[in-house]
Amino acid sequence: MRIVFISISGVSSCFCLQIKTYLKSAAGAFFFKFVDFYPQLSLKSPKKRARHILNHWQEKRQQRTLAFCISQRHAEFMASEFKAAGYRAEAVYNGSELRRHEALSQLEHGELDVLFSVDLFNEGTDLPAIDTVLMLRPTESKILFLQQLGRGLRLHHQKTHLVVIDFIGNHKSFLIKPVALHNGHSFKQLAKQITTGSAELPDGCFVNYEPTVIDLLNRLARQQKDSIEDEYQTLKTLLDYRPIATEFYHYLNEIQMPLSRVGQQHNSWFQLVANQQDLTKQEAEVLQRHGDFLRSAIEKTAMAKSFKMILLSAFLDLDGFDNPPTTEQLAEKSWHHLKRRPDLFTKDLPENKQTLTADSKAWHKYWLGNPIKFYSNKDNDPFVIDSGRFVCKEKVLPQHKATLHQMMQELVELRIAMYINRG
Repeated sequence: MRIVFISISGVSSCFCLQIKTYLKSAAGAFFFKFVDFYPQLSLKSPKKRARHILNHWQEKRQQRTLAFCISQRHAEFMASEFKAAGYRAEAVYNGSELRRHEALSQLEHGELDVLFSVDLFNEGTDLPAIDTVLMLRPTESKILFLQQLGRGLRLHHQKTHLVVIDFIGNHKSFLIKPVALHNGHSFKQLAKQITTGSAELPDGCFVNYEPTVIDLLNRLARQQKDSIEDEYQTLKTLLDYRPIATEFYHYLNEIQMPLSRVGQQHNSWFQLVANQQDLTKQEAEVLQRHGDFLRSAIEKTAMAKSFKMILLSAFLDLDGFDNPPTTEQLAEKSWHHLKRRPDLFTKDLPENKQTLTADSKAWHKYWLGNPIKFYSNKDNDPFVIDSGRFVCKEKVLPQHKATLHQMMQELVELRIAMYINRG
């Protein structure tokens, strides 16, 4: 199959840019053509925007077009404008007069030229006859873009190629497209890979970018600020959800930015998330009450080995806030956690300790010395041994225990990832 990808913006500017991308696979030849138009015409009027869309659609369309709209009102408006121009157009959405299966049948049998939809066809719908996709919904979501693109990728005996007409709103959403197609991690990484010819693709595939698009990507990548906030938002856009700490750590490694900037600029990971308005109400309450504990006991605690994080994983696994475990229980559970990580087991345990069993007194004695002692020996340590039980000193409200547990686990996984990565 051949794919023609046309990316069009209706914003005002003073230049016209054409970008071509070619993709060839063992299954056939795919042709992507990005054409990014920046007319000097102001398109603030809905009717002017609709005419702008109609003109480009008339030039590039094929037989059966599926269009993605932002709202029911948007879909109805676009359908009415296309009808007024003499085309067979309908709007379909949850509750529309025309039902989804009827709309698909009409499009399949050539009774409609274009179908304007809202949310119904993003995923899970088989539309093999669609030969033109019209993207009118502004999005910076990689997932949503791929879902919409995927509606037209099915083979059909009456379809020789797919045309995708994408009306973009800004350069950031333009960059999402090649990042998604290359399964990339960041805009800067994409620019570097394309420039050096190291972009990863499936076997049998290749992409050729014209110099114009390489220059554009490099220029836009340079404009990306090197702030933690910008990189956080970039990853959030690529993932389509709030990144967890470990994901952000690996992402920063990809773009060669140190995680230490989080602490320098925001004091802690969850404070960064809070400053981006991404904490739930419960998480924000926990951060306010237990932020110092999360930071000092986990995020910033010194680690010569992985033992502290293994200990905390065992504590959480034993529901230590509700039922503080005995040191014997904690040592045994820790052994099993460590044993599930053979890399850490062999790296961090001396050879003469690797033969100890989980329930042996020798293992309990060893684990008491390190790490239990280093978390509970001093007055300012976060835990204390009370009647043989490992007790957290934090006074946690019942409604906060589950959330604190989850936030601790996120930081534990981060510290383990950082420890493994340092070699």
